[in-house]
Amino acid sequence: MQKVSNKVVALDKLYLDLNNPRHTPYTSEKEVINYLCENENIVSLAKDIALHGLNPLENLAVIEDNKTQTYIVVEGNRRLCAIKLLNDFKQAPKELQKKFSEISRQWQEIGELQVIVLEDKEHVDLWLSRIHAGLQKGVGRKSWDAEQKTRHFKDGKNSLALAILDIAEDQNLIDIESKKGKLSIVQRFTSNKDFKEALNITNLKLDAINLNKLRIFINDLISENINTRSHATTEQITQYVKKKLVVS
Repeated sequence: MQKVSNKVVALDKLYLDLNNPRHTPYTSEKEVINYLCENENIVSLAKDIALHGLNPLENLAVIEDNKTQTYIVVEGNRRLCAIKLLNDFKQAPKELQKKFSEISRQWQEIGELQVIVLEDKEHVDLWLSRIHAGLQKGVGRKSWDAEQKTRHFKDGKNSLALAILDIAEDQNLIDIESKKGKLSIVQRFTSNKDFKEALNITNLKLDAINLNKLRIFINDLISENINTRSHATTEQITQYVKKKLVVS
């Protein structure tokens, strides 16, 4: 059983990983900071941290250097970089120091962080692979697809499209597998005034939707008679509506 522990560590004992997979090996923290600021959106991350704080669902992971009693961050280099620059904007590249100085006005300087201490590099690689190496038949992190994001975040752009697909599933017009990958094209149609009028869509409740016309639309969706290539414009969608739905 591997050893994993939670620990509060002083910020001046935490160091960026000079051999992080995000970049080629460097010989100093300054080089890593410069690289991350230039290539890894540290300014945006620092703004978010200054406004909301660190994500409580994700702690930094570190390995301890027993000789120096310091810690190398093996997961969370971007976050540690952002915090270091919020605490001391002069560590940022010269062209970004003014920007970090402005961002840090919203920031209450911190001197320590809660981290997860891992035993050795072998165990680090095991857990990093779960985060960064893809799905791996289910053992890795699986990102939410567009439908799942819409369900959780109530994305206004996709909410109506998702609601229509849910009704179609409830009416046994489409199954779960056939729904996959269809949210984007349905969203294009739900943005079209003629389509909404044809199906009698007036609100997100969809309590008066025309099920006969919905069946026609869903059949064409499943058979790919409509898709993002052939129905990419408002004009193409309107033509489809007039041909297949208005006369029905």
